[in-house]
Amino acid sequence: MKKLAVLIASGALVLMGLAAVASPASAQISQSGPFGVGNLLNYANADIESTNYNWSAVSNVSLLTQSNVAFLHDNSLRAVAAATGAIVIELGTGSNAVQISLPKAGATYQIGAYFKVRATSGHTAEFDLQCFTSSGRRIGWEKGGPVSLNSSGNWQYAQDTITVPSNCAQVQASPRITVTGLGTSTDVRIDEVSFAPHRAALLIGAHADTPPDWESFDSSIGPLQSDKVFFTPTQPLPSQWNTAWNNDGGGSCYQIEQDLPASQWPVCVIAYKQNETQQDFVNFFTGLPSAQEVIMVYWQEPEGAPGTGPQFVSAFDAQASAIRAAANDRPNIFVAEDSSTYQYDTSGDNDGDEKGAGCSYIPAASQTDFYFGDHYVGSAGAAQVNGTSLPTDGGGKTDQAGGKWSAWLNCVQPSNHPIGLAEYGLDCAYTPDVSAVTQSMAADDSYLAAIPGATEPTLLWEYWYEGGCIFDNSAGGIAQWQANENQNGGAVNGN
Repeated sequence: MKKLAVLIASGALVLMGLAAVASPASAQISQSGPFGVGNLLNYANADIESTNYNWSAVSNVSLLTQSNVAFLHDNSLRAVAAATGAIVIELGTGSNAVQISLPKAGATYQIGAYFKVRATSGHTAEFDLQCFTSSGRRIGWEKGGPVSLNSSGNWQYAQDTITVPSNCAQVQASPRITVTGLGTSTDVRIDEVSFAPHRAALLIGAHADTPPDWESFDSSIGPLQSDKVFFTPTQPLPSQWNTAWNNDGGGSCYQIEQDLPASQWPVCVIAYKQNETQQDFVNFFTGLPSAQEVIMVYWQEPEGAPGTGPQFVSAFDAQASAIRAAANDRPNIFVAEDSSTYQYDTSGDNDGDEKGAGCSYIPAASQTDFYFGDHYVGSAGAAQVNGTSLPTDGGGKTDQAGGKWSAWLNCVQPSNHPIGLAEYGLDCAYTPDVSAVTQSMAADDSYLAAIPGATEPTLLWEYWYEGGCIFDNSAGGIAQWQANENQNGGAVNGN
């Protein structure tokens, strides 16, 4: 168990900037749950809302502590440099090194985190993994490269990918994080650390109308890591989580919890439209298991609703504040804004789908944790799927799906917050071109894994698997979707 502040015992080595010796081949501890879906790190080590984190100082660190300056939720990790130079921290050291079994040996893993450093140039972040065989024999460190941090002084995301050797079945004392360019007694704050198989999105899932449908799709096109449920404008949220409740699709994430082990629970994206009070949210979260991750979405696709952008943002801000107050810093509760990318037509043809084009429906970054978009290619009146990636599929013009996606992305990308597709459907209004649908799934897999250029991660990619959007395997659609999900070992959940 770590203390709130960790002082480096070997002061002389610290001041000299020398790293500690490598962790032994037999680590002694594992992380305790709960874990966020898709992350090999538990909430304590990823989100730092608990002081039971396992991070340890290794080199040039005079103080390692929890900080109330955070990117998400209330806290982050703060490391103070003992002298000018680089600081190094690891996920435990020596006999307290954390051991993590990898989903797949020889695979590629992505490690990322948000950093807040002094507004000076010359800072870099590096992520490394210390590999061991399944029998515990040490292979050595697999090092990432230095990722440049900007001089803004604001929170910023940095990520790298590391391909481990074919016999690397586990890592210990990892990730190791190095941050350069610090002065004596200056600090760096680190938050929302992720370590996961490299995929297009941390979470890949699908919507289904009912829990039995979702569980069926989990078997046929899964494994799925997310589900989206809806409440109409006349439906208040349930009086508490741990009861049988129905939404307008006829089911709930609570019901899925009864049927599956916690390690298979999806993230539950909850789209609601009533203005709820803080007490309403307190009631709703009653009985919510710590292993169940939820993302609350107020009035999804607001661009198509009555009112203006500023009116929606004002209402959204009030709901976000109430959710956060009711959540009381629980690391498994998040807030997201969810746009209709269809409304981001910048062509100026005034055909009714331009309400979002000026970005007026986008809340400030301080008011939301994530930005989601609902995006369809080949919807009514739009060009059919052509087998390319999001910016060009269905036509890259500003009044077509690709152009609207790019316009929405331009609105949310400067926020430096995670993005995602809360709904994604292909050729829903057409007899599908099954080959093109499969090709687009593959193209979007590569595109989402590469963008937005290490400014923020892609968190969610959820298929609208119902109605005309359903794909089959006649041209390999199901095989492609499962390949996207299972890339580099697939999603993980340590609960």
